[in-house]
Amino acid sequence: MGNWALKIGNCAKRYKYDRAIEVLRIGSKNHKSSINSPELITHYPLPITHYPLPITHYS
Repeated sequence: MGNWALKIGNCAKRYKYDRAIEVLRIGSKNHKSSINSPELITHYPLPITHYPLPITHYS
């Protein structure tokens, strides 16, 4: 889980929130043991300080 979580964090910094969510959705499909559905994205502990809006605005 660690490697793809780091990729999400890096994308969040470089491409801002929308790209991070895209990567997270892809990751949730590829790593079902970590995140089972897009609904659970709101519970994933991403560094909120990098984003302009709360994570719930994008769900």
